[in-house]
Amino acid sequence: MRSRLFARSVVLSVLTLFFGATWVQRAEAQPRQARGDGAGRVPPTQQRRAVPGHQEVPRDPYLPRQPGQNETSPAGQSFRDGLLSVQVNVDANGENIVGDAANEPSLAVDPNDHNKMVIVWRQFDTIQSNFRQAGNAFTTDGGSSWTFPGVIEPGIFRSDPVVDVDSQGVFYYNSLTTDGNNNFTTQVFKSLDGGMTWGPGVEAFGGDKQWMVIDRTNGIGRDNIYAFWTRFFSICPAGHFTRSYDQGQSFVDCTNIPGTPQWGTLAIGPNGELYVCGDGFVVSRSSTVQDPNAPLQWDLQRNVNLDGSLQFGGGPNPGGLLGQTWIAVDRSNGPNDGNVYLLASVGRNSTPDPLDVMFARSTDGGNSWSAPLRVNDDPGTSAFQWFGTMSVAPNGRIDAIWNDTRNDPGGVMSEVFYSFSQDGGLTWSPNQSISEPFNPLVGHPNQNKIGDYCEMVSDDLGADLAYSATFNGEQDVYYVRITRGLRILFPNGLPDLMAPNEPLDLAVQIEEGSESLIAGSAMLHYRYDGGAFLMTPLAPLGGNLFTATFPPPTCADSPEFFFSAEGSASGIVTQPPDAPARFFSAGVGTRVTIVDMDFETAPGWFAENLGATSGDWERGVPVNDPNWAYDPISDSDGSGQCYVTQNQFGNTDVDNGAVRVTSGVFDLSMGNVAISYDYYLFLTNATGGVDQLTVEISSNDLAGPWVEIARHVTNGDLNWRTHVIDQAALNAAGVNMTTAMRLRFTANDANPQSIVEAGLDALKITTVTCGPAFRPGDLNCDGSVNGGDIDPFFLALGDPAAYAIAFPNCDAQLADMNGDGRVNGADIDPFFACLGGGVCP
Repeated sequence: MRSRLFARSVVLSVLTLFFGATWVQRAEAQPRQARGDGAGRVPPTQQRRAVPGHQEVPRDPYLPRQPGQNETSPAGQSFRDGLLSVQVNVDANGENIVGDAANEPSLAVDPNDHNKMVIVWRQFDTIQSNFRQAGNAFTTDGGSSWTFPGVIEPGIFRSDPVVDVDSQGVFYYNSLTTDGNNNFTTQVFKSLDGGMTWGPGVEAFGGDKQWMVIDRTNGIGRDNIYAFWTRFFSICPAGHFTRSYDQGQSFVDCTNIPGTPQWGTLAIGPNGELYVCGDGFVVSRSSTVQDPNAPLQWDLQRNVNLDGSLQFGGGPNPGGLLGQTWIAVDRSNGPNDGNVYLLASVGRNSTPDPLDVMFARSTDGGNSWSAPLRVNDDPGTSAFQWFGTMSVAPNGRIDAIWNDTRNDPGGVMSEVFYSFSQDGGLTWSPNQSISEPFNPLVGHPNQNKIGDYCEMVSDDLGADLAYSATFNGEQDVYYVRITRGLRILFPNGLPDLMAPNEPLDLAVQIEEGSESLIAGSAMLHYRYDGGAFLMTPLAPLGGNLFTATFPPPTCADSPEFFFSAEGSASGIVTQPPDAPARFFSAGVGTRVTIVDMDFETAPGWFAENLGATSGDWERGVPVNDPNWAYDPISDSDGSGQCYVTQNQFGNTDVDNGAVRVTSGVFDLSMGNVAISYDYYLFLTNATGGVDQLTVEISSNDLAGPWVEIARHVTNGDLNWRTHVIDQAALNAAGVNMTTAMRLRFTANDANPQSIVEAGLDALKITTVTCGPAFRPGDLNCDGSVNGGDIDPFFLALGDPAAYAIAFPNCDAQLADMNGDGRVNGADIDPFFACLGGGVCP
């Protein structure tokens, strides 16, 4: 049985256990003005030393990237439900920087120009070191492209990035660092040009896990900056709150907040009042903070019930928070104006669910609060809904996002989910996945977490989100525009192949959201030759459904296309969002299966033991031992047999080493292949990737060299999962496609105390050919298997070269009747069985 992955405990208890019991003295800092010049340090009345073992101090040296380390790869992206996520931490050419890591992003949007945004993050130049710097990027085109101008202060340790923007469009970057004595301080950097350049840092006191907000109301507090942090890890002796009344030129000395909130955020009310929240779901309010001439008073402190507590460590983020507390205020001048909202990913008290996104609201300025409400709508109680994040649009709509493992029984593979409320949080929309799945356990930068938070900013037509994910196998920062306006969707998906010489009808759905579609504006834009895009209207089917009709392509064509429609409020919307700079593409041809193995017959594979004391690969029907709860219950495809590790009753997992199974020879010289297989992997230790299932390929039979093309390191419990390796991935791995290809699958156990059980089933290898699709046995390619195929069959069997000359538009691999990847005498009986009206491939 899977044990609880993290302890249910309040944050203070976690801190006590994790960091030790040396706490800061409980003395108030005296009010005074502190000037920061970007070079000198604000002298504290007392200094707070970092507790040994604390994560936000440099444990590794600064390792600048060397010229030979500047390898790049295509930037990552995710496309889900019409929403495109683009990578932010890219080089000057828009390419991914191989070997680095970026996580814990914060986002700010210029209130005067939505095209201008800034995202900041923790930048690790190499995953071999946990030394991080102040990463930052800006966009001037609404997030279609991003520029990473380089870190602020190269070689200076910086963490916990937070960015906000004032009413004039000036951006402020709050960054945590330590001095030579490991005293925690923050500096605030200022950008007057939309994040292109940053001024010197101004001392802002601060400490670990700080947050910052800027007042953009029209009151006396307009453009005031407020910040707070965890009081136990701060340069201040006991304070954990500061503010600036002069646009970040100086910060008032530290003071306390009643209830000592930490690991939370801040929000501004309609009248400039400040709300602060934190662990324990404490909410504090000050109605005088905006006035520099009035005494700072905190007029409210409440503890809100969210049916649980924040969680630290375990699950999909072993070394970090699984979410902080978010507070937001409705400033819409609508029916919910002044409502205060609280949201967090919560380890529940009333259910065994590890994490749910929980929400509560106050309609009286934070004085009283509603009962907790669950936002995520998954039916089970085993998924992690982590990094719950909230923002409120100017029109009062509440947006919420989180990372969600509901579609991975192993509780690791995560997708970003979204929900919104139009009625002040009383009801929420059905949850919507807005990203492809990603594995948060890969790409760790010598620090086993993917950060502690992400951030979202809402407007009337949607929301802008910065988050971390591993779509390209590394930790990177991504941006996605979540639109509530016009959206162009594809209910049946997009084609990756078009049949030659045939038109293609594609279903298109246009959701109007909060605006209306301009009649007749829905268009397909296409080109087949790399020239100018042609345009044709989408045919309305009624409601929000349309048909896009592509003209017939030829085998020489390279179809590229995008879609557009005009909304009454947002204007012309395209899909992809930044078309025509980015567009969709498809190949021309037909997918043909060349290998299809269900392992019901012996495929000519062999197993090896690489030093393990148990767990050898065997082919058979899984025994489903009721006293050993780690083996698969059955095979994957329902045929009966599969490959599993030691298919016997009792304790049969792989122990103290590795076991391997190697395939027979496949002819994949035709290229353009896709390798698909179902795999089973039960791991009781899914941390660090030491217990794993690796997949390798050789282009030279058993002589190798062997190239790794997949590595599986997550626990799937009792579930089979499917993995596909396409030709692009094989090309990226440097695999040469030949007539003598082999695959091998290796299950490894690095710790005899852990359990490793693996399985393999439903192997398919396909290729794409352009021209008519022929099935195995149709050796003369006339569309049917009959007597006319007998002579071609034996020609392909005995002299493939002569067959290729006699039938240049066919493939000798069509004589592989038993699906083992080879054409030989074993195919004769299956061929005549098919010819006689029996079972055909």
